[in-house]
Parts: sequence; structure tokens; C-alpha cells
Amino acid sequence: MDCANLELNPTSEESEMAGVTAAVLEERVNNHIKFFWAVIAFLVVWMGGETALLLTIRSDVSVLTRPDKLAAAATNPKVPANQAKAVEIIAASRKSLKPLPQSVIEQAGKRFVDVAENDAMAWNTALTFVSYRTTLNTEPPDERGNKFIEATTYVYDDVPGRARPALSNVPHSRSS
Repeated sequence: MDCANLELNPTSEESEMAGVTAAVLEERVNNHIKFFWAVIAFLVVWMGGETALLLTIRSDVSVLTRPDKLAAAATNPKVPANQAKAVEIIAASRKSLKPLPQSVIEQAGKRFVDVAENDAMAWNTALTFVSYRTTLNTEPPDERGNKFIEATTYVYDDVPGRARPALSNVPHSRSS
């Protein structure tokens, strides 16, 4: 076959076939683009979840290092920065509902009390330790963070022929 004799005018059948082929290719490209963006969206959501998980782990690890940081701050209780750090650690421990070990509170608190005779800021820090130690003496909160209240005990006599009354817990927000 001689290239010079090639016809460049396609027949209507060839033209129709080329149009269908182009439409199929365009649809496939569009589907690949949609798939690509779906994968990108999934990865963005997944990375957001991983970031949240890492931040949670970081906060849990910082809770574990608080006793060491508090003990380090108590090594030189005259320094105002150490006093501020001790107050900050105690405040963070109150917010997290994860108490500091009592031995660390006792040792660090004694150091700040010893210095408090000559330093008013150390006295305020010592009062923070006393206040925190007092909160440790209360009942611990339940798994939802609610403080326990002493339960009410109901004593009643069974009435023959009558059903025993059914008691239920009504949340405080719904009670009158």
C-alpha cells in the first residue's frame, strides 16, 4: 500500500466509530478523575483522624510526665517561674480529672511551705497545693465525670396483694 494514495476522507461509518470511541475515552477519563478525587478526599479525612489520635496520645503522655515536672519545679521553690509552673501543673491536673500522686503533692507542697515564710508568691503556691490536696480527699467522679452523692435508701413494707413499687432514677435536670 502506497502512503500517497491514502484517503483522508473517512466514511460515515468510520466517523461514527471515531465519535463513539472518543466518547468512551472521555467517559473513562472522567471516571478516573472522579476516582482520583474520591481517593484524595478519603486520605484527607483519614489524615484528620490520625492527627486527632496523635493529639490525644500526646495529651495522655503529658499527663504521665506531670509528676516529674512538678517534682522538678519543687527543687527550687524560690524561683517565680517554678512557682508558676507548679500552679499550672496542678490546674491542668484538676481539669483532666487524673490526680497527681499524693506522695509528689506532699513532697513538693512541703518545699513550697518551707519557702513561704519569706516569699508571698510561694505562700500562694503552697495554698494551691493545700487546696488540691483537699480535693483529693473527696469522692472520685464516676466514668462520666459526675461526682458521687450519697445514695438514698428507701425502706418500705410489702403490702399483701399489692405489687412492690418500682423505683427509678430521675436525672436532676428533669426533676422538679
